[in-house]
Amino acid sequence: MPPLKDFLLVAFQAVLFIAFFISSNPVFDYQAPTVLWLGLAFCTSGLLIGIVAVIQLNTNLSPFPSPLKGGTLVTKGLYRYVRHPIYLGIVLAMFGFSLASYSYPRLFLTIICYGFFILKARYEESLLLKRYREYGDYMKNTGMILPKI
Repeated sequence: MPPLKDFLLVAFQAVLFIAFFISSNPVFDYQAPTVLWLGLAFCTSGLLIGIVAVIQLNTNLSPFPSPLKGGTLVTKGLYRYVRHPIYLGIVLAMFGFSLASYSYPRLFLTIICYGFFILKARYEESLLLKRYREYGDYMKNTGMILPKI
């Protein structure tokens, strides 16, 4: 059973998602088609990244930060470039949806969610460092949520 901290992190993440989806409607009247299409592009790419990342994790997928017992370290596919591509996909999708819905509150919640994912990823990585000897080297070569340039 995962530790209480894992449950609290997942619960807070759920609260952020709920707040995002029930947040206010558009806050300004002018809706530029370019912003709508750009938002849809970000949203679609975020969803695709998230889906591919989930598929690549396969049986190692868990909603909790603690690594699964008997799990393996995945460093191929999207994980070759980013240690947390699911978080990247979620943030891109939220950003795109914020743009497409012309909502400043959603954009603000996207920024909060990105910050939360950094904190959650740091906690997760502290556990992964204890579990997998090679994780330190993996961290040096890949970005956390955004790819290294």
